[in-house]
Amino acid sequence: MAEIEKIARDQNRSVGEVLADAVERYVKDKQWEAVKRYGRAKSGERGLTDADVPRLVSEVRSERGS
Repeated sequence: MAEIEKIARDQNRSVGEVLADAVERYVKDKQWEAVKRYGRAKSGERGLTDADVPRLVSEVRSERGS
């Protein structure tokens, strides 16, 4: 807790603000991990690999006219 208090002092913020930011980041990280797990599962179901990404991006951009 002393380290959190020091960070708060150094940033001229309250401990509550520092902790709220930490919790928000934690939640966002967990959400991002869930998105990545979902993407890995779906790409695995379709037999896609990292090597397919450039081709797929190119195809989508061509379809959209980007």
